[in-house]
Amino acid sequence: MKKRNETDNSEPLYHTIETIPLHIDIARTERATLSSWNFNICDPFYRIYWMDKPGWFMEHDGRTIEMTPEHLYVIPPDTHFIASSKNRATQFYIMFTFYCHSYTYKPDIYTLKCDSNLLASINRLSEKRTDQSIFLDTILTQQIVSECLARLPESAIKWTPFSERIATTMDVMRKNTKDVLSNEKLAQIAGMSTNGFIRLFQEETGVPPQKWYLKSRMDKAALMLLNNPDSLETIAEECGCCDRFHLTRQFKQHKGFSPAAYRKKAHWKAFVS
Repeated sequence: MKKRNETDNSEPLYHTIETIPLHIDIARTERATLSSWNFNICDPFYRIYWMDKPGWFMEHDGRTIEMTPEHLYVIPPDTHFIASSKNRATQFYIMFTFYCHSYTYKPDIYTLKCDSNLLASINRLSEKRTDQSIFLDTILTQQIVSECLARLPESAIKWTPFSERIATTMDVMRKNTKDVLSNEKLAQIAGMSTNGFIRLFQEETGVPPQKWYLKSRMDKAALMLLNNPDSLETIAEECGCCDRFHLTRQFKQHKGFSPAAYRKKAHWKAFVS
């Protein structure tokens, strides 16, 4: 029996692990045999690639990376790279978005070892899907993405300390791309005066709220252009533009391509054979 003045220095039975909210949205999971793979692009979303044969290359930041079947390649948003190929091969590909308030990954091309477990998951996802398997395949895709992100080096993580008020309004802007909110409305959501909100937003992000908002909407337009056959009129409406011509002007200013040219140039399925 312990004396009353003795201190219990034993370890607690459990401890609380703090977590932060994050959102991974899978936009596309595909496998296709390609005869060529040539484009020069910088996209606002994440990519994961695996090739079943060598002879495929990516150029980024002055270096050339030869893709091999032994590796997976993770490419965060806003990474400019040039893709090229010499041989016909089968490509497995995941496109996704990832939001976690103040955290993201630095633009680069990250090479990860494709172990037997990951390869088994890729092969399973490459099988023909049925209604019964879609649910499990969605979980498996999320698992692949989560494992790849977890295996990236800590040095790849970019941390920007947004305040809770600014992070909240950024989430609101991401979710409200169709009905564009004014600075006055965003300031109300943040619980601030309009001038104070604009000043704080620019201090923390480096850009005014409406400029950040417009980029977010054009990023959504880019994702829509690659992932569904919606008309430019529909995409313009969903991204807060009054018509297709307004969308074209804004998109070309931010991406360097018209929406139609971006859809044609960037969509890898154009090279499927």
